Amino acid sequence: MIKAILFDWGGVLSKGRHTDTIIRLIDSRYKTQIALEKSIIGKLMDKMDSNTLGFDEFTKKVNKKFKINVSVDEMDEIFRKAILSVNSELIDVIKKIKSKYRVILASNNNPKTVSILRAEYGELLNLFEKTYFSFEIKLSKPNKEFFLYILKELGLKKENVLFIDDKLENIQSAEKIGIKSIQFESNTQIIKKLSKFL
Repeated sequence: MIKAILFDWGGVLSKGRHTDTIIRLIDSRYKTQIALEKSIIGKLMDKMDSNTLGFDEFTKKVNKKFKINVSVDEMDEIFRKAILSVNSELIDVIKKIKSKYRVILASNNNPKTVSILRAEYGELLNLFEKTYFSFEIKLSKPNKEFFLYILKELGLKKENVLFIDDKLENIQSAEKIGIKSIQFESNTQIIKKLSKFL
């Protein structure tokens, strides 16, 4: 019996991918070829998400790697512009189910992005009983410990949890430890899957 539903943020509750948008904005401003080496930025973002790399150091590493000169303030502006619009249709579904189920946000994210999210979407984040951001708990998906930490924190059994994420590796990790999971493909698909919970 499902008692709690864990939602990812990027690519599920927001439209598109934050990292891709950051890369596009840097490329367009500095005429770089960062998009061709997307994995480098991805790895740096992963380090920020796990709180092992600070924002200033991230900016320095990007400048050094791509021989550009983005100031910390400029990078802050880029991150703010890269905050994606929310998936309003799915947010409406959450509003309907939150009276029956524990609704939790479980996201790989970094301090800079989360501070912007809290400023821009504080009311929306308050819809969730609890928000788990990777940098805060120092664990990130697809590490199974990320999920085990949340289960323990919430006092939930794995069989009582449903997890929704857009990345296959995160879905597979959750399923390996017995959490029922759905890979997000579209609003229509997810809403149909969640219809029995409405």
